Amino acid sequence: MIKLDQQGDFAIRASSSSTPQFISGYGVLSYNLTQTSSQNIPKPRNQTLGYGGDIIQGFTELDPMTLEAYPSTLVPPQAANKTRFLELKRLNSSELSMNANPFSPFLELGEPLLFNPSNADGLNQNLVPSYPVGTIVDMVIQLDGGGGGGLHPKHPLHKHGIKAWIIGQGPDTFTWTDVASAMREHPEYFDLNRPPYRDTFHAPDSAGSASWMVIRYVAYEQSVTFFQTFGGIAVALM
Repeated sequence: MIKLDQQGDFAIRASSSSTPQFISGYGVLSYNLTQTSSQNIPKPRNQTLGYGGDIIQGFTELDPMTLEAYPSTLVPPQAANKTRFLELKRLNSSELSMNANPFSPFLELGEPLLFNPSNADGLNQNLVPSYPVGTIVDMVIQLDGGGGGGLHPKHPLHKHGIKAWIIGQGPDTFTWTDVASAMREHPEYFDLNRPPYRDTFHAPDSAGSASWMVIRYVAYEQSVTFFQTFGGIAVALM
């Protein structure tokens, strides 16, 4: 933050260093009490980002997965009572899915599930997983490593509504029935003490080999929300 004791135009720069798209942009914050804003782009000072979204030498990119939840009392429940498995997979050169079936945009033409939840019974359950209010959900996200359709970069994932704790990730295939079983064999893959608590995060790399991650959240309220990235990779959570 900048203390409001100096007037002028200040460039606010943001970038994406995610593999699907390296990009950067800027906006101008003008704080000037005597005249209109300048139309010129402020010259960068101590610039950290290149125009392609790359980090300039001498600076370190923030890893959101190292950020602990705030306040410190915001910790995940130590056990879940529902485990769902999502397979993030490339079906062909232009189509991807999060759970065996791509989420077609034509589904948006139907009546919203929030208005008539019984409509979900007629939809593919891969696209509309459901559970009661109050359920503690573990969502295991499996990436196939490109074994039948291409490589996976670090997909940016966004969970609408309730945030989730990112409690674990590891290599290869998640072969256990639940997190408790996995933790007994590989506790080093998990953090239930101070994990990140986020609504947006990256899936792990799976360039040539499979990988997985687990998020945990509590369904506090009755709702229909979305968990998505791009290219048909989406499910509705009810």
